[in-house]
Amino acid sequence: MSTKDIISIHQFCSLYDVPDTFVDELSNFELIELIDYENEKYIYKHRIKDLERIVHLRFDLNINPEGIDVISHLLERINQMQEEINKLKNRLALYE
Repeated sequence: MSTKDIISIHQFCSLYDVPDTFVDELSNFELIELIDYENEKYIYKHRIKDLERIVHLRFDLNINPEGIDVISHLLERINQMQEEINKLKNRLALYE
């Protein structure tokens, strides 16, 4: 694992002004995956967008972690269905 691919949770929390315990709570709900490296917790940089969305849901819209869990699963399902629709459209285009 390269350190250029990860960002410290402490650094993220300082930047976005959120408590470290919030990120731990998200990890407990399995909404994000934390990496332990040299006695500090990190998150992959490509997952920062997801964490930003969760921070917005929690602190701007005041949605509790259980609600964030439901919303995240629904958004994931919508993305899967959109990918399936695109594949089916591409297959259908072959027959037109």
